[in-house]
Amino acid sequence: MRLIINADDFGITEKVSDAIVTCHLAGSVTSTTLMTNMAAAAYAAEQARGVPELAVGLHFNLTLGRPLSAAGALFTDAGGSFCSRYQLLMRIPRKRGVKLALREELEAQWERALELGVQPTHIDSHQHVHVSSVIFDVVAAFALKKNVPLRVPWSWPGRSDRGLKRRIKSAVLRRSNLRNHRLWAPLGLKTNSGFGSVFDLAGTGERVNVELYRLLLSAWESAENQQLVELMVHPEICDKQLSGLVGITDFGERDYQLLSDKSICKQLFSKYQLCDYRALR
Repeated sequence: MRLIINADDFGITEKVSDAIVTCHLAGSVTSTTLMTNMAAAAYAAEQARGVPELAVGLHFNLTLGRPLSAAGALFTDAGGSFCSRYQLLMRIPRKRGVKLALREELEAQWERALELGVQPTHIDSHQHVHVSSVIFDVVAAFALKKNVPLRVPWSWPGRSDRGLKRRIKSAVLRRSNLRNHRLWAPLGLKTNSGFGSVFDLAGTGERVNVELYRLLLSAWESAENQQLVELMVHPEICDKQLSGLVGITDFGERDYQLLSDKSICKQLFSKYQLCDYRALR
């Protein structure tokens, strides 16, 4: 099985960027995605130049920080910062010019990556906002234009003991993914064929361990469509700055502890063909 280990949130803070590079050097993270509108984006891009084998994509962001385009103001609160994911998804159907604003903000974030010396290898999004059909159509068309793959957060094929709320979310995600794939795959959009993260199983960060990773990956090993699977991770060195930006620091700290340990990485990933989204190009 070909496996991409992608670390989200590159550039959210300097310490998170350092954590991602450390995990890459330890033999786990093969790919990451840059948040070009965040304050540490330039720092992250500089660190990436020192590890050229680390693939760097674009983490399209509409829910944290400030937009890079004037059109992005359509998705901000009164203070000029991006609104929450819930507010974003409620606002999109009600606003005129949404697709144009999305394209302009996406273009601005992509161009910022180029200015920082990063040629994105693929695109994904912060908090999976591009699963929404309106956003997906814009991002998919852009990815085709730029000839880069786009992450699809496919439902994990294993059995989970998560509650009713989680199962409902999974059903909605599955329906959205099928719709998006049906429309865009025939046009040549390149995507991963499988996806998983600790959020598919763990109730708290304390539960994240080696066996949990094994369980996640083993489900894809036995799945029919597992040619290229992404394991999404969030290795984090946490500080006050990060705690004010994300609410998954317990998961992130455990990800970092495990994925920066060379012996653990060898145990977990030696049986897979590690790669990144450039394998699709």
